[in-house]
Amino acid sequence: MTRTKVLLLGASGSIGASTLDVLRKHADKFELVGVAAGKRHAELIACVKEFRPQVAALTNAAAAK
Repeated sequence: MTRTKVLLLGASGSIGASTLDVLRKHADKFELVGVAAGKRHAELIACVKEFRPQVAALTNAAAAK
């Protein structure tokens, strides 16, 4: 079965965290291919390590330093 590809914007917020929970529970149905966060770089790094998306972005330049 082909998994649905997901691009998650706002991964470090509460809705993003809930979405990641759904992706964990239904890993056979969904694939996280891209993820973005505003300024919470630690959460973004953890997400990238767990899900290995093809693309990751931190939108706040100051937080990226």
